[in-house]
Order: sequence, then structure tokens, then C-alpha cells
Amino acid sequence: MLRKSSTLTATFAFAAAGWTLAGALAAAPPDLGDDATYRTWRDKLLPSAQEDAWRRIAWRPTFWDAVREARQQDRPVLVWLINGPGLGRC
Repeated sequence: MLRKSSTLTATFAFAAAGWTLAGALAAAPPDLGDDATYRTWRDKLLPSAQEDAWRRIAWRPTFWDAVREARQQDRPVLVWLINGPGLGRC
């Protein structure tokens, strides 16, 4: 009986924590301040030019397009493979 009671207590504790968290998330969004504050946060959050450099790579849509071009230019091919969803586990 003690085990059932502690399980029930834990269930109520988690439920209360969930309601508290839900209430906090439903509150008004934080004030971002003036334009200067917004720009400061935007600049901190957006990737720098160096971090965003991979976007300037001329990726080819198919493997064989890359192979054909690599043979013409006598260059290697970088093959980037992902097993499963791109944002999944490592």
C-alpha cells in the first residue's frame, strides 16, 4: 500500500509542476526593450559570416552531377551522407 501511495504522490507532484510550467509559459512575452536591445540580441543569435560560410558552397543536386563536374575539373567529390533525419541523434 505504501508503494501505491508514493506513486500517487509523485503523480500529483508532476501534475502540479506541469500546471505551474504551463502557467509560466502562457504569461505575456518578455519585453525586448528598444531597437538597440533588439539589434544586440539579433546580432548575438544570428550566425556570423564565418559560421554561415557553408551556405556559399555550390552544392550539386545529385551525386552524378557532382561526379561529372569533378571529372571535368579533375577535382575530388565531397560526399555528405546522413543516416536518418538530419536533426536526429548523433
